[in-house]
Amino acid sequence: MAVTKRPLPSQTSAQQFGEIAAAELDALRAFIAILEREREALLTRDEDALPALAGEKTDVAQTLSDCANRRVRLLEAAGVGPRTAEIRHLLDDQPDTLVAWDNVLAAAAHASELNMANGFILKQRLTQIDQALALLAGPHTPLYDTSGIRTRSLSASRSLGSV
Repeated sequence: MAVTKRPLPSQTSAQQFGEIAAAELDALRAFIAILEREREALLTRDEDALPALAGEKTDVAQTLSDCANRRVRLLEAAGVGPRTAEIRHLLDDQPDTLVAWDNVLAAAAHASELNMANGFILKQRLTQIDQALALLAGPHTPLYDTSGIRTRSLSASRSLGSV
């Protein structure tokens, strides 16, 4: 499908796109810094740092969402969809804004890679925790034997101090 280039409605709109891209890039850089701190906390097993980082990530993610919504509204006003090729075509005569947009795309890709790597580390930790819990729980014996008669489980609960 050929992209029909309609210029941004005004120079002000082109400036607005550049401002949105700059704000989005700032937010992405903040998000990347948080993801790097999160990775460090995961690698050093500093679980106490994770809730605060999650809160920061949520705040920055909201800023990123707001920027994206503003960008989409501006592009819709210009009759342009959200695809990268369409945006690049629209910004052909705005080299500074095009560079800012390319920086946004590169930062978003980097943030995505960091987030996936952190997710992998977290998944490994959860697997280790699950394995440790299974080891602590001990062998699972049935509560009933094959004839349906109740048996005492090795892991049956009892009060502490009882025999």
